[in-house]
Amino acid sequence: MMFTFGIEHEVAFLDSAGLFVDWTTATFADLDHIIAQLPLYPSDYPQLYVGDAVIRKKRWYIEGIERFSETGAPLHFDPKGIEIRTTIHPSIQGAVEELRHNFACLRALAEACGFTAVLTSFNPYQTKYIYAPPLNNYEQELRRDDPTYQTEHVAMLTYGPDLNLALADMSAAAAIDTGRKLTAYSPYITSFSYSSPFYAGQLWEGLSVRTFIRTGIRPAALTKMGCSQSAPVPLVST
Repeated sequence: MMFTFGIEHEVAFLDSAGLFVDWTTATFADLDHIIAQLPLYPSDYPQLYVGDAVIRKKRWYIEGIERFSETGAPLHFDPKGIEIRTTIHPSIQGAVEELRHNFACLRALAEACGFTAVLTSFNPYQTKYIYAPPLNNYEQELRRDDPTYQTEHVAMLTYGPDLNLALADMSAAAAIDTGRKLTAYSPYITSFSYSSPFYAGQLWEGLSVRTFIRTGIRPAALTKMGCSQSAPVPLVST
């Protein structure tokens, strides 16, 4: 049974004035200046998703919410931070080593542009993301069919890793069972989100405001069918 593994990690920043970087303090262009200087690895593709907007054309891309007009034309992008994604590896260690390399590249170029990478898993100042302007009919229709879209306003406040694993010969039923087990085990991996002790500029009374707010609203694990060249491949993400 062939095993593959990849990691996605959302990185937060401070700007040169010491302000926490989010949609209230930075623009898409501010962060895109960093992305433009990071290398492009042609051999990464087609295993990495690019998308119609071509925002995800590198191992690093700007994470946030893209806004559209009533006709579906892109209007503007509210940034949250920068996401790193690794290529697909046959071992966990290989993905971790690439993540370290990708993060080192990002941190060095970000510092040259006046941004400092910081460790947090929840925005220490903002308590909610408000759509401005309100979602139009086209945008509401997009979110109606996808439950993760319906809670993206919560995801705009959080940072951290997504762990993606796939087994080529796993049945869909076995993949769903794995997702259920990962959901049951998720309390044991909350230590990954203990770096969120602040809320609204104050100390949080519990251990992790990220876990407190996301639990039950956002899934702990997702199971879906990906594709190889010959057959569907179950993918479990947590």
